[in-house]
Amino acid sequence: MTKENNQKNKKENLDIEDLPKVWNEYAKVYDKVMQAPIYKKMADALFESLIPCPGGIVHDGGCGIGYYFKGIFEKTQASKIIATDISSEMIEKAKKTLLSLPEKYHDKVEFYQMDLTKEWPKGEFDAQIFQFVLNYMPENKWQRSIENAYKTTKPGGYVYSSTLFRGLSINDVAKKHTLEEGLNVPISSFLAILKAKNIMKVFDKLTEEEKIILPDREEYIDYHKKIGFNNVEMVKEIFWGIGAIIRAQK
Repeated sequence: MTKENNQKNKKENLDIEDLPKVWNEYAKVYDKVMQAPIYKKMADALFESLIPCPGGIVHDGGCGIGYYFKGIFEKTQASKIIATDISSEMIEKAKKTLLSLPEKYHDKVEFYQMDLTKEWPKGEFDAQIFQFVLNYMPENKWQRSIENAYKTTKPGGYVYSSTLFRGLSINDVAKKHTLEEGLNVPISSFLAILKAKNIMKVFDKLTEEEKIILPDREEYIDYHKKIGFNNVEMVKEIFWGIGAIIRAQK
């Protein structure tokens, strides 16, 4: 068997416990992928949904490479971000992203490598943000994370989540939109998008095997209400209508 076939088989056999490896691999191309127009639109949509909490503390759950740090600070006027991610590579890149921002932000972010299905950062938060995080959690553990977010959000605070819903096929979406997105970015970003598409096929496989169970739209919104959030709203549809930004106030 060739080296190429061995690598292919390893990817096909990835399981839930291998998700940190998948995200570590994705971290290598994430900065270039984020140059695609759809991701810029989704970032703008997220920032537009944020309610200011001057001097507050924000939990950026699944912070990735820190792409949203500057926008979070500007829109929320927070004094600190607690940044968590399951991937060590994402955390290291996020630290570099922070150093590329104006110096006034350099001491305002705390980093923790953390699997939010198993642990949660200590303290209470004025806002918690999950940008395409909860829908990638094993089984129905997005529910547990929303519960933990509710428990650790201050009264009057907000939880924001950009999420994808049941029926999604990353591979189908990629086939339909990769070329369209790629034509609007440098060639290095287009190649990164192609690589990311192959990495993200892992999630289609895990979803098909019901090791990841995506919620449907109504179920997701209703669960926020069920556990006690007062105001729950779909702020904006995203990702060609198969996802949405949900804002929930405690």
